[in-house]
Amino acid sequence: MAVILRPSDIELARRLEAAEAVNAFALAGQGPGIETDAIAGGCAMFAGVNSPLTHAMGCGMSGTVDRTEIEITSKTGSAFL
Repeated sequence: MAVILRPSDIELARRLEAAEAVNAFALAGQGPGIETDAIAGGCAMFAGVNSPLTHAMGCGMSGTVDRTEIEITSKTGSAFL
């Protein structure tokens, strides 16, 4: 069964992801070892290898993403979204 996304669904997803990215940028200065980076129109957050806070938000939600934008280099190595 095919999933049909209405434009309103996509807009809601964009707004939710953007709000989560804003929160991540605000958290970056709140604790030791929390790093954020603007990437692919969103935000990548690193808070430790097994931290539930380590994830990407809003990436690719605002259009096409260039492959060079999705490589993240951190202290622990490289990750690909």
